[in-house]
Amino acid sequence: MSETISAAFGQSTKSDAEQAGREAVKTALIRLSGKPKLAIVFGSSWLDQVRLLQGVHGVLGGVPIVGESTAGEISSAGPTTHSCIVLLIASEAISCSVG
Repeated sequence: MSETISAAFGQSTKSDAEQAGREAVKTALIRLSGKPKLAIVFGSSWLDQVRLLQGVHGVLGGVPIVGESTAGEISSAGPTTHSCIVLLIASEAISCSVG
C-alpha cells in the first residue's frame, strides 16, 4: 500500500453555479494522481450553493464533500471572488467520511 497523498485543485469563475461546480471538479480530477477520497469545496456566496453542490456531486458521485460559502476564494493561483474552488485529496493510505 502506498503512503502517498495527492492533492489537486480546480477553479471555475462561471456564473452558473452548477456549471462552476462541475468545471472546478473536472479540472481538479485532471490534475489529481489517484482516485479522490475527499473533496473540499469553497464556493462564493454569490453562487447558488444548492446548485453548486449539485454540480460537484454530479461529477464526484459518492466522494465525501466538506466546504463552505466564502466572501473570497484563495488557491495557489491567488485570491479571487465570485468563483468556486475544489480541492481533491487522494490516497490509498487514508479513508474519509463526513458526519
